[in-house]
Amino acid sequence: MRKEHQKSIRTMVMVPLSLTFLILIAIFLYTGYYIREQGMHHAINHRYQGVSTLFQELEKQRIDLMTAVLQYAGQQEDLHKAMLQGDRERLLRIAQPFFSQLKTQHGVTHFYFHGIDSRTFLRLHQPERFGDVVERKTFVTAQQTKNPSAGFELGPLGTYTLRAVVPWYSTSNQLLGYLELGQELDQVLANLKRVTGTEFLIMVDKAYLQRDAWEEGMRMLKREPDWGQFTSQVLINRTTNSFPPSERYLFPSKGNDPHHYNFSDNGKYFQVKAFPLLDAKQRAIGNFVMMVDITEERNRFIMFMLRIGLFTLVLCGALFGFAYRTLGRMDRTLVQVRQDLVGEVEKAEQLNSRLMIEVAERKRAEEDLKSLNQTLERRILDRTRKLESLNSELEGQRRELERAYEDLKVNQSTILHQDKMASIGQLAAGVAHDINNPIGFVTNNLGELEQYLKDISQFIGFQAEMIEKLRPDDKVLELVAAKRKELHIDEAVDDLDDIIQESLEGTRRVQGIVQNLRKFSRIDEDEYELVDIHECLDSTVTISSNELRYKADVIRHYGNLPKIYCYPGQLNQVFMNLLINAAHAMDDYGQIEIATWQQSGSVFIRFVDTGSGISEEVQGRIFEPFFTTKDVGTGTGLGLSIAYDIIQKHAGDIWVDSEPGQGTSFTIRLPARERLEP
Repeated sequence: MRKEHQKSIRTMVMVPLSLTFLILIAIFLYTGYYIREQGMHHAINHRYQGVSTLFQELEKQRIDLMTAVLQYAGQQEDLHKAMLQGDRERLLRIAQPFFSQLKTQHGVTHFYFHGIDSRTFLRLHQPERFGDVVERKTFVTAQQTKNPSAGFELGPLGTYTLRAVVPWYSTSNQLLGYLELGQELDQVLANLKRVTGTEFLIMVDKAYLQRDAWEEGMRMLKREPDWGQFTSQVLINRTTNSFPPSERYLFPSKGNDPHHYNFSDNGKYFQVKAFPLLDAKQRAIGNFVMMVDITEERNRFIMFMLRIGLFTLVLCGALFGFAYRTLGRMDRTLVQVRQDLVGEVEKAEQLNSRLMIEVAERKRAEEDLKSLNQTLERRILDRTRKLESLNSELEGQRRELERAYEDLKVNQSTILHQDKMASIGQLAAGVAHDINNPIGFVTNNLGELEQYLKDISQFIGFQAEMIEKLRPDDKVLELVAAKRKELHIDEAVDDLDDIIQESLEGTRRVQGIVQNLRKFSRIDEDEYELVDIHECLDSTVTISSNELRYKADVIRHYGNLPKIYCYPGQLNQVFMNLLINAAHAMDDYGQIEIATWQQSGSVFIRFVDTGSGISEEVQGRIFEPFFTTKDVGTGTGLGLSIAYDIIQKHAGDIWVDSEPGQGTSFTIRLPARERLEP
């Protein structure tokens, strides 16, 4: 106790105070960094909104311009005459100067004349190519609505082009075809970069491109194609030579508010954010990537944090020095006070010693008095213990009688239930035997009938060849052919083969049902044998199909299980009980999944349903005998109790996982015994 008092107050206070200062500094620096990140996040989102708005305005202006140009071109009578005459060379001579002016002044890169048959009559930018069918969204929309249509579309060469299409009518209001202008994305990106100071990358999914056509298109645009640069996308346009170090920076994050990324390249720092790239069909065909240069902002933030950190350190140092001196004075005062207290404590200890002597003498007198009382109390306790012993024996006998009565009830109900299941098994075996014999006759007869049909078909073919070789007159041949057609001989032969195959398939299905009935009929057997668990499950599902048909779909996910030694009839009883309970737990049509797997020397079977679930309180009592949540008269409360006993008999385990409203899962573990154990 004195050693603890001799510890320095200064040490006791300064150590946690120093740690507190360090923690506060760390929290302050982290908070500054977090605020800065949030600010940059909001800034790039705001920038994206501005870029998006500006992009839409530029797109609208370009569409209005191209639509107006097309409407003006559509009014030129020289072009009307050339189109009506189908004179491609004349149309090219008239329209080429106009296209050159549009290309120079407005950056238009495509000019088409399409016929009313949806085929390209003339490409001014590629006159040698014509006659191909146009299936672009903007063209189809203009064709269907007979109104101008425009939007960005991805071309077969990998070009992302703004296209405008207008119907072309003559002065007599006759539809001549369709006029189309196109402009590559380069000029729009250049205007966006000039106004916003933002770099852009345009990525397109490879699924929308053909590699050879895309590489040809990139070379046509004087760009170096690199198909393998990225895994699932290709770069079709950009305004900068800087690239993020990882491909994941080029894809938008999931969620309503995608995350941004930062990276450095050649001493510059960029903030990157990607968004889906949409075409005229509103398909996400790639990514629109923004890159903002944040080098100056980052440097200013670093200098700000350094100044704040230095100021914080100076302030904390001053507070540390002040606390150090103040606590030193307190230490000296406390040492003096401690010495005074030691003297007082020594005096108090002497007084306590004298008091302890007096207390000891009083305790001896009290002990003498207690010894007299204990003799009487001992006699009373002995008598009380005898009475309690007799009461305990009577209570134990009463509990044993109650337990024996409950066990008798459970065993009686279990025996009745097993007798009922055994009767069901015997009935199923009898039905299977009675059905199997006539089905065998039907199957054999259908097989013979199939062979007879083949012989008849061969005879008919042989007969036709012989008639052809005998060369009777034309009238006889016509009579034979007419009679054959009237009797539908060819159709009957063809249909008979399908009918026989369908009948054979039906008999095979009946034989499968009979086989499952035979397997399930082993429920009254009590033999320990090597069994395929999957066969037991399949036969149980088949037998229970009438109960499950209108309640749920049964989905099976079977693993690779070995055959194991068990009582197959008892396991069938467990499986049927779990399937029927799952069906009864569903208010609406649902789903039951059966999964099997092998792990750590054990075989696992899991039943999962989409029913109403089981509360935690009920789960604790679900395997108790006579416990049921069903209405009176609809359940005995013994199904799961018997299932539990059967699994325990197999040295296995069964447990339940469920939440109200989330369905229920029963899992069974059985030892994977592949040989008979003594």
